[in-house]
This record gives sequence, structure tokens and C-alpha cells, in this order.
Amino acid sequence: MGALVGLVAFGLACGTGARVSESEEALAVRLLTVDAESGAATPARLEVRGEEGTFYVAEDALRVGPDQLINHGDEPPSTPELQEHLSRLSRRINNLYMRSEQFYCAGGCQVRLPRGRYRVRAFKGLEYRVAEQELAVDGSQPASLELRLSRWVNMPQQGWYSADDHLHIPRPLAALNSHIVTWMQAEDLHVANLLQWGHSRHFHNAVQYAHGEAGHYQSEGHILASGQENPRTPFLGHTIMLGTREPIYQSKHYLVYRHSFEEGRRQGTVNGYAHQGTIFHAQNGLALDLPTGLIDFLEVLQFNTVDYSVWYTALNSGFRLVPLAGTDYPVGPIPGWERFYAEVEGELTFESWLEAVRQGRVFVTNGPMLSLRVEDRGMGQELLLPEPGPVRIEGSVRFNGQRDDVERLELVENGLVVETFLPQAEEGEIGFSLTRPVEQAGWLALRASGLKSDAWVPPMLMRQAPHSGPSGEQEEGWAVAPALAHSAPVYVNIRGLPSLTEKESAREMMWVWLSRLRDLEHTLRHRLHELADDESDPTTDAVRSETLRQNREALLEAVREVEALYLERMRR
Repeated sequence: MGALVGLVAFGLACGTGARVSESEEALAVRLLTVDAESGAATPARLEVRGEEGTFYVAEDALRVGPDQLINHGDEPPSTPELQEHLSRLSRRINNLYMRSEQFYCAGGCQVRLPRGRYRVRAFKGLEYRVAEQELAVDGSQPASLELRLSRWVNMPQQGWYSADDHLHIPRPLAALNSHIVTWMQAEDLHVANLLQWGHSRHFHNAVQYAHGEAGHYQSEGHILASGQENPRTPFLGHTIMLGTREPIYQSKHYLVYRHSFEEGRRQGTVNGYAHQGTIFHAQNGLALDLPTGLIDFLEVLQFNTVDYSVWYTALNSGFRLVPLAGTDYPVGPIPGWERFYAEVEGELTFESWLEAVRQGRVFVTNGPMLSLRVEDRGMGQELLLPEPGPVRIEGSVRFNGQRDDVERLELVENGLVVETFLPQAEEGEIGFSLTRPVEQAGWLALRASGLKSDAWVPPMLMRQAPHSGPSGEQEEGWAVAPALAHSAPVYVNIRGLPSLTEKESAREMMWVWLSRLRDLEHTLRHRLHELADDESDPTTDAVRSETLRQNREALLEAVREVEALYLERMRR
């Protein structure tokens, strides 16, 4: 997985805490995490740090990744391999984004600590404030500490539910459901999409025991569902399918992604591309697949960074892509660190949630919460005007000032910032209401940006980071992580005027995709050997030379068909 594997290795290597002391002086301390509103015990992620900077982990903390249950052979994992995977799960989390070691507590857990003073913090997703207390351990009395977690916002009450579209958490046995859902509850993540993944040689990594309804598990408003990151290559990008009813693995036509997407459509999946459309030459795959109407979304927020450029280009070409976000766990160390919210109509089920995603009623975020209305339309909806004229736009961003400092809220029209709103007297919120003239078809969206107070971007991602952090506490090369959010568009059309697809600006965008296709066609015809990766490394998405040769003519035919679709759009 190239640089992504490097990020995992970096995260495992950067833990700064020592192991729990085995000294006889270590005393047992009971930690309780409680929902402040209900008074009930609630799962959470904890951090216990001593005065000397050492991190401590509860002896009964939940066991979690990072092992992905990767099997590099041609056969699915065996029973001994499954057992070995479970034995490798760890109670300790190396959270490279927060430069600390943490652990998950199911509501009550016990940690052994030497005498001294400690800072204890409890985290629960994005909607809860961080609970923080000082703890003194001196042996004079039984030690216990209750951390009360309170909300600063309640999105489910408003019909919005959080999700991560990109989690590689093996679930080979149904018996693991209750354990994994407790983990997701600790991150307040309502829909966890567990993606089985593979490449052209096999498809049995992060294996799921079932897809479809048999693989759905729901407990107290939290859902586990199987999906897949497959097909994927280093020259066409990585794809994601949410809601698969059966695993989709088109081995004979692997490089023509359209065949997999078509089967996904028959199963009712929502299809898209991962990693912002910029990694592993995903623009090539997007150029091939966008005109087919089989692509629903693009992952735009990941690894504490964003890149909206490919998404904006697709939107301005007339392709309606929903923005999603995900962590690519365990590459990203914390499930749901980047997430998206979907507005669900009625009761939360996996099908009602998937329909909300399909319709684009979403926003992506790593902290701030967005709202947007254009006249009476919300995110993902279309406004049809009888004629050019003014429209009423209302929007806001709310944020937890304890963790996020949002510096600006921007109104984006067709990829350009047309209004900027700065913080006013109301702490933790930026809002606006205005009337703006609309003279032609297009789209409107909101995006927010600022800085996080408790997170960092690792040096290997610095080129993508929009802010440089102060020197001092962090080591050279690290940056303060940004606080980010972006809404799905509201689409605007005007009766009797060209739609976005028919505008001259869209025609110009078509040349971007068409030139990509022609470069790909030239490579397939004259430089096919350049697409073959190092086949001796089983951890890569390498495509064997034999597979390239077998798929070349079908891929060239797909290029020709899609070129005709672009030219037809341009003629219109």
C-alpha cells in the first residue's frame, strides 16, 4: 500500500509512553466513564499520563487493532490464522495524531499506577466535550475516578448520524460484533463500514464473515456493515463499495472497474473512489468511470488533510459526486477521526442511512458541524428557479471551542469562494443569512477551516497540511492539525437556461478528463510495462504483467467507449 503502509509503520513507531509499571508500588485505580445526561456507564477512549510524561494503559482495556488480518497467499485465512490475529490485538493505541498512547474503556476499567499525580482524559467522538481530571495516587485510600462526558451538540436529535466509510477491521466471526460495536460506541460512530479489501490476485484481507443483511449488526443506534475496497490498482486508483450484498471480485475483468460497479448497482451499492481521488492515479479511474453514471461519491477528507481539487473538477464537469470521509483505519489511528454525517429520514437503519448517502444529504468533518439551506433546499438537493434572480442562503458552523478554533466559514459557488464569514461575538459558532443573485446553473456549498488544539499532522503529510504549527512542544517537521468541514452541494438550475452539464465551462472541464484518458490509452498501447508493479512484494497492489496483457484490449475498448461519451457531452 505504499505510503499508506509507511504511515501505519510511522504510527507504531512513534509511541512515547513506557509500559505499565510492574513495580510492587503500583496501585489499582478504578476508572469510570459516565454519560453526564443519563448517568449511565458509556464506552470511551482514555488517556492516563503521569507527571514524567509516561502513559499508562488499563489492564482490562478493550483489545483492538492495528492488525488488519492480511493474508498474502492465494487462499483465504485459515482457522489458525484467525486465532493468531485475535491474539495480536492490543490494549494500547498509538495515537500519532495526538502524540500519545491511549486505550478504550467499556465504561469501567482498572489501571495500575505508581504513587504520583496523573492527568486523565476521556474522549468520545466529536459531539462530546473532553472530560479531564487530575488524579493523585498516594495509597491512603482506594483510588477511583469518575469522568462525566457531556455533549456540546446532539446531532442524532436533529436527524444526522455519523459514519466512517473506510475501516479495515477484520470481522471473520459474528461473535466479534458486540466487541467491535462497543469500540464504535466509544468513538460515538453510528455507522461503521468495515471494508474487506484485496487486489488483482486475491480478495480476502480484513475479511468479513458475511455481506448484506447477514453482515449487518445494530446495537443501541450503532451499526456495523460490510463493504469492500476493491478493485484497486496503483494506476487506476482505489474504489469503495458500500452496502454490498455479496463480495464483488471480477477476477477476469479486474482492470475494467465498470464491471464491478455494474454488479454493485445490481446489489444496490453506493460506489465511489477513495483517497481524495489523488492517490494511486485515481484520476485515471475517475476519467473512465464518471460518464457511466456508476460513481456516487469521492472521499475528500482523510489523514487530517483535504484536497477538494478533483471533487470540484468533477462537480464543474456536471457529475454529481457526494463528498465522504473516512480514516482508512488502521492507517489512520482512530476510527471516525475523520467522518461524515448523513441526514436520515425516520428511523436509523442501514438501508435508510445508505439512501441518505445516495441522495447526498451529507457533510464531512473532523470536528465542526455544518448546516446549509438555499431557499427551502438542503445538502444534496436541487433548487429549480423559474428565472435568474436572488436566492436566500442560510448557513452556519458550530464547533467545540475546547478542541477546534474555526477561523472562517466560506460560501463556495462552483468551486470559488464568493463569501467569507469570520467569528463574531457568539463563541463556538459562525452563522449568516443573505440574499445572493444566481444568474446561471451551478452549485453552492459551505466549507469551514481553522486549527485543532490537540492534534498534529505527521511530517510525512506536511506537504498536504494547510497550516504550520508553532515550534516548541512538537518536534521539528510536525504541524498543528487543521479543523475542517465541507458540505455536499445544493444544486441550482434555472428553467430555460443551460444546465451545468451544458455550460461552456463544463465543456472545458471535459478536456481535463479526456486528456487523462488519452494519456492512459497511449500508455496501454506503447508503455504497458510501466504499469506493472514489483510483483515480488505481496503487500502492494501490483498487477501482474500477465493480467495487464489479458485486460489490455478490454481496457482500451472501455477507453474508446468513454471517449465517445465525453465527445457527445461536449457536442451537447
